[in-house]
Amino acid sequence: MSENLLQTRLIGARVAGVERLDHTWFFRFDTGAQLVTDGLWRVLTQTAIATSSEDDGQMFGRKTPVDAAKTAKAHLAGSVAAVALDPITGDLTVSFDSGATLQMLNISSGYEGWRLSWPDGVEVIALGGGRVMRR
Repeated sequence: MSENLLQTRLIGARVAGVERLDHTWFFRFDTGAQLVTDGLWRVLTQTAIATSSEDDGQMFGRKTPVDAAKTAKAHLAGSVAAVALDPITGDLTVSFDSGATLQMLNISSGYEGWRLSWPDGVEVIALGGGRVMRR
């Protein structure tokens, strides 16, 4: 799977919303693209891990639980500047001009790791084992 399709369709897009419904996470872009995962994801700043799917609802000694959707949305400001696919794992890295990075981790040899779709029906899916396909 070539990164060209992802780059062409995602670069310049902005995150319009981040939401968790049950065990599924939705990252919606202003272009209508939607990145969906039941797996692991994390948001990086230039110096640290800002939040992850594993942080949501955790207290970590705070007065209120972590709202990973809200934290992710706040850090994923700006436009998509680059997109990369790991050729072995199928991990997806989406970098923003703000310096933040969203990583979708494909961790299973059998289950799909993430799915990215657009309103015109184009879909890119990280398959178990690290392969990535366009449908």
